[in-house]
Amino acid sequence: MKYVVKKVLSGYGALLWSFVYGGLGLFWLMGGAGFPYGKGDPYGVDISMFAQVQKEEGALVIVVAGIIGVITALIIIGFWKRRLIPRRMPLLVAWSFAIILLCVVCDYRVLALIAYTLLLKFEFVDWPAVNQFICLTGGILWGSAAITYNKKAQEVCDKCGRTTKVSKWLQPITVAKWGKWATYTAVCLPLIYSLTRWAWAFGIPLGVSKQFLIEGERDTPGIWLFGAALGTVGAMGAVLTLGLISRWGEIFPHWFPFIHGKRVPPALAIIPATFISIVVVITGLMYNRLWLKGAFPEGNIATYAPELTWPIWGLALGAATLAYYLRRREQCQECGGA
Repeated sequence: MKYVVKKVLSGYGALLWSFVYGGLGLFWLMGGAGFPYGKGDPYGVDISMFAQVQKEEGALVIVVAGIIGVITALIIIGFWKRRLIPRRMPLLVAWSFAIILLCVVCDYRVLALIAYTLLLKFEFVDWPAVNQFICLTGGILWGSAAITYNKKAQEVCDKCGRTTKVSKWLQPITVAKWGKWATYTAVCLPLIYSLTRWAWAFGIPLGVSKQFLIEGERDTPGIWLFGAALGTVGAMGAVLTLGLISRWGEIFPHWFPFIHGKRVPPALAIIPATFISIVVVITGLMYNRLWLKGAFPEGNIATYAPELTWPIWGLALGAATLAYYLRRREQCQECGGA
């Protein structure tokens, strides 16, 4: 299983994704239905950076990007001899795809789709939102391909990716220090959002006007209870984040039936934490972009202010997850790296 995952993340996944999504672009270019941008994304008018994209132009860009992606992925995999191609070129293309897909194409709907699904609110799921998730997957695959390709070009262990020279920032004592502060930051920031949503559910106009709460409940009954549920999901995530520096994040505590006392598989924490950190950064960047454009009206600052801190939350969670990984990784049997 580990071998399959490694293959997918080393370029094969990016190859398949580019081929499939480029094929969708060709389908849309030939008149097929379901183009998820511009007029095909009515809910993205105010938030998407592609709200004005025309179907023919957008589909053509997707086809071209798909072709470039397939060629680049084949280079990363090693289909062509690397000495004939400058190493930086496929690396530049791979990172460009990752950044564009994650930070430009995706918006808050990726996180909303996850939250709504957890709360069984499937009526909010539509094709443009699913397309966001597909693009998120592509961004992750291209980012992984770029990291793997860069490691291959350097003098690192083929099995674990470690170098013989370890940076002082990756020394165990240093990792423990910055990992702890990153974890505390990642715990506190989402609680700001949770606090505002809980306050609104109790009728407390924290950061908003009383009239705002009254009108919201009148127009959409139960909206503040739903917001409190989302805040609770965020708070639960904050509590779980503490596991990255706690013993119960390494050994299942006694209140876990059947498996208490057993070792927590590192991937059980690393995979979801990394995923959430990416999604949170994406959402926070969108809110900051809209804020800089002046898209938010004056007043009722708590409706968007907590989200402005989310890029910091996401980066902190990513750093905390990295520290957890570095602390828990085992000694490599190939190079002896600890």
